[in-house]
Parts: sequence; structure tokens; C-alpha cells
Amino acid sequence: MYRFGNQEILRRLLTLFQAEASIGEQVVETSAKEGKLWASFDIDCQTIGDFWVWLEKTFSEEEKESDHLVRPLTEKDRIYDLKRDLLTTLKEDGTQESCQQIARFMAEFPDHDWLQFSYNDAVNKTISAMWSPPSPEELSSFLDALESRFVQNADQLQDVVIESLGRLQRSFIAKKPSLVRCLWNETTVREETGEKQISWPKDEGALSDYLLSFFENDLIGRGIVVNREVQIKPYEKTDLKIDSCSKDGSIRESVIVEVKGCWHPELKTSMKTQLVGKYLGNSQFDHGIYLVGWFKCDAWNLNDSHQKKRKGTNSKNFSNIEEAEGKFRRQASSLSDSNTRIKSFVLDCRL
Repeated sequence: MYRFGNQEILRRLLTLFQAEASIGEQVVETSAKEGKLWASFDIDCQTIGDFWVWLEKTFSEEEKESDHLVRPLTEKDRIYDLKRDLLTTLKEDGTQESCQQIARFMAEFPDHDWLQFSYNDAVNKTISAMWSPPSPEELSSFLDALESRFVQNADQLQDVVIESLGRLQRSFIAKKPSLVRCLWNETTVREETGEKQISWPKDEGALSDYLLSFFENDLIGRGIVVNREVQIKPYEKTDLKIDSCSKDGSIRESVIVEVKGCWHPELKTSMKTQLVGKYLGNSQFDHGIYLVGWFKCDAWNLNDSHQKKRKGTNSKNFSNIEEAEGKFRRQASSLSDSNTRIKSFVLDCRL
């Protein structure tokens, strides 16, 4: 019973200890006195964290006695050593979960300044564990192309996609209107004063298809990511899922791109309700990009009832593209936390 190495047993003991503190104290003190207080830590970080917090709250005064004399281990020594070993196990775990547990200790025990050093050790260990050095071939490919990127986590993949969208935006600016025109419907009508060019935006599906084709050429065709295989797939109607996979398929990072036209009636709320609430909430994905195609301009001159409604909704949403960019940037920041990372991008598709 004193061997705290079985996860199921330890969780049951913790439940008992938290409900009946006196029983917990008695078990730990008795086992410490008899020299049976030890652990083999084949248990998860959450359980180790819960056990450490309970021990620290229950035996907060326990400090290891001076070691300047040779003497037998005392009860206090063994309790102190158990807490130390639990913390060391988290520091050496090398995972984000272990870092989160030590950060939790710092929040629950703000007077324990020394925990900052343990947290720093855990973060460094995690970074070292995540680092995978590039092969000579990958390094050579990287040096051959200034735009090449290494992707080893979802943060880096998300940044690569944002950079790609930046290249698309710059090409729109340089080659307008020829390049942007494929995102517009155009026709010519006869009027009393002569022929008139009529233009209106294509739907979100067309924008999503265009982005899919662009990403395939920009990220895959040009080999921007040198140490991963990039895959782009449609996701939930008009949205996209971009994956990066290690060469052996053992590692996969994903970013969801939600695509919206500037006329969408739920443009201001869909980042929260759809991207975060539906796609990222309670799923295996935690990185998303909210992409808005901005078409509002004088060239949008078809005035049938459907287009009047679309333009009216656009005007109610935002007065200009700069206002939209600021709004979505702030919204993405407020919806991001330690578990979820959101970015926004307003793509200027005006003729």
C-alpha cells in the first residue's frame, strides 16, 4: 500500500486522502517512519502533480534536516525526499504537460519562488526533447532556398501558412487585376449608353478552391517545408486542413483554415463559434487561421436582390478593410491561450 508506483492505486489513495486528511497523514507518516515511503513513477503527470500538491499542502513544513552529520534518515527526510523526487520526475519528463503541472504549482504556491528554477529546467528539457536536428540533405535544401522553413510543431506550421498567405497577397498587389479577376464573376450588359462591365464576387467555395490550389503550389510544389511532407485537404465544406507529416509518418501537425467572404452574416462571430467552438474545441486540433476574403469595392456593381443583400451585410460588418483587420487580429488574440492558437488574415481581393 505504501508503494506509490501504480497509477490506479495512487488515484484511489489520493481520493481517500483528499476526503479524509487525517487518514492520509497517518498513512504517509507511518510509512515514512517505517522506511516504506517511496515511489516508482510509472504514472502520468496529472497524477504526480495532484500527489505533489496534496503532499505540499499537508506537509508544508517538512524540510530536510541538516546533512552535516552522519545520521539515520528521519521521517521528515523521507517525506521531503518523496516531494523532491516527484518534482524531479516532472522536470525530467520533457513534455508540455509536465511544464503545465509545475506552472500550476507556482500558481498554487506563489511564495515558493524556487519553483521558477524547476519550471525553467522543465521547459529546457521539453525544448531539448522536441528538437530534432535536420539531416545534411535537409540543411542543404534549406540553404538553397531563402524561403525554406523547418516545421517541428503546429506553431511553426501556422506561421508558414501565414507567410504563404502574405506571398499571395503581394502577388495580388503586383499583378492586379489580372490575378484577382479569377475570384470574380464578370459579364457585359447592353445599356442605352453602351456596354457596361458587371462584376460581383464568386462564392466562398470558389475562394476556398483557389486557396487549395495556391497552397498546393506554394507549400508543396515549391518545397517550402524541407523536413515535412505537407498535405492540404478540404475540410467541412469551404474550409481547409493543412497537415505537415514527418517523413516516417510518426509526427503530424495540423492547422485548420476557416474561409469566409466579407459578406457573411456571421462574419464577426464565426471565429469564436465555428473555428474555435466547432473545429478546435474538444478535438485533436488546436491551431486555426480565420481567413476573410475582402471584396468590397466600386467594381462590385451587380445590383440584383441577392447582391444587394450581400453588399448590405458587408457594409454592416465593417466600413473598410483596415477596421476588419484590426477587429480580427484582436479577436484572434483574445481567443488564443496556452492550448489554442488563433491567427487571422484578411485577404484583399478587390479589383
